Amino acid sequence: STITLKSGATLTNFPANTPAVIGHQSSDQNLTKNSYNKIVNWTTSLDTNSAFSSNKFTVPSGQGGKYLINWQLKFDGDSSGNTGYDLNRMSVFKNGSEVLQTDHVREPQIIYGAFVQFGTLDLSASDYLEFYFYPDRGGGTAGDTVGEQAATYFTILRLIGV
Repeated sequence: STITLKSGATLTNFPANTPAVIGHQSSDQNLTKNSYNKIVNWTTSLDTNSAFSSNKFTVPSGQGGKYLINWQLKFDGDSSGNTGYDLNRMSVFKNGSEVLQTDHVREPQIIYGAFVQFGTLDLSASDYLEFYFYPDRGGGTAGDTVGEQAATYFTILRLIGV
């Protein structure tokens, strides 16, 4: 909470920016086309307040505020039988309702892809967040996520408290 600059000046009362959670998908997940797929199989490498459990982040008591959320989903798709462009929707759900939505369109002959979503949300104690992916495909199968640390991951960081 205190920073001393090279000039000798001291800055104090900086927020700790917690809770902070960093996680990744630990194994691949089969996706269902034309459906919201809750992304699961998460494991965390940082969880300052033990706020991530059962594939969701829950704001701890007294930790409401503005949060930065970012995540990436990489998938291994299928181009067989697909005749049109694909719409791939990334979503963050808060308390069971969609609050962030990012649509990505890709050509079906490109069977691999990675999509990224960023956003800020006002959250209160006990609010919870979950990650969803909606592959809208014209044909073929939806494919799988790539459940690896450098492929499908997220960061949740409290920026400002209330």
